[in-house]
Amino acid sequence: MNNSTTLLIFMGADNNLDSNAMENLNSIRKASLYSNMDIIVQIDRWRFVDKKESFRYHFKNGKENIVELGELNSGDPNILKAFIEESAKQYPSDRVIVIIWSHGTGIDDRDLYNENPTRERLFVKNQEIEEIAVSFDDTSKDFIDNIELKKALETNVNIDILGFDACLMGMFEIAYQLRENIDIMVASQYIEPPSGWNYEDILENIKLEDKSTTMADKIVKYYIDKYEQSMSEVTQSALNTKNIETIAKLIDKFILSNETSGWNMQDANGVSIYFPTRKSPFKETFELYEKLDFSINYPNWVELIRWYYKNI
Repeated sequence: MNNSTTLLIFMGADNNLDSNAMENLNSIRKASLYSNMDIIVQIDRWRFVDKKESFRYHFKNGKENIVELGELNSGDPNILKAFIEESAKQYPSDRVIVIIWSHGTGIDDRDLYNENPTRERLFVKNQEIEEIAVSFDDTSKDFIDNIELKKALETNVNIDILGFDACLMGMFEIAYQLRENIDIMVASQYIEPPSGWNYEDILENIKLEDKSTTMADKIVKYYIDKYEQSMSEVTQSALNTKNIETIAKLIDKFILSNETSGWNMQDANGVSIYFPTRKSPFKETFELYEKLDFSINYPNWVELIRWYYKNI
């Protein structure tokens, strides 16, 4: 193998993003004609469509194979783990890129299906959202929280780049949680448009001989290019998780790439950290936040938040 790359895209589309997932899938299908990468897409479709089962696609040089998997729970971390390990074994390469495509919600692992079955809060921009979770599955009423995500990525596969084609996942705590499982994380600090990443330009322009840092930089650039002309408020960053333990001294080396579009994104400089603006954080949010690796290893941050809300 020489500069070979496997791209794995885990589409948790068993929710109201199903139509957007199919649009992205068609873009990937067309753009694969120009790519020498092995592209494996596993998509779990919404229960309200004709074909609600899960499928696994393989694209390369414009050729396509598909396997029907039946109904799967894309909110189950074991399903994600199996997808990564099985695909990497079937299509071995020098470099592995994993993209998790779905709804993402930033900071809190509460069970939204129990609290709010309609999940309307996920789609309201001007409202504080306090969930840390990704890959929402409406059929199973399940999702992958960050503790589960860490377990899902504890595989025998070295993940060079982990991308979140999902809202609000560009957070320091998430990068820290996954620091032992990935080299680079690409994610947005803000809400992503439903049409997601620019897969056409990614697949047509990323070269197999590119370094991982170059690939991540191009992913960021092409994302911004997709929305810049429409003046959409978007931001995207590539983060070096290998330097995260020394972030206080190496902030410039942690943020490998950061681009924005839109006036309100001027202060989106690459990564976010949890500091809720409410007079008191959601109780369950805070209890779950304390279980994350960052909170355990750096308890002074949690104590600062406690002190702040005690004294304001």
